[in-house]
Amino acid sequence: MSQSLTQLLVHIIFHVKNPLICDIRPQDSHILYAYIGGIIKKNDCKPI
Repeated sequence: MSQSLTQLLVHIIFHVKNPLICDIRPQDSHILYAYIGGIIKKNDCKPI
């Protein structure tokens, strides 16, 4: 019996309109990354 295996990887790049997000302090960046990671996981995706 033959098998067909596939893997789809998607690289998404986004740009923010609000300059305040770009000026986030390095010690607070983990909060932003946790928020983005939560959105990714909620959509049944795996951040790499």
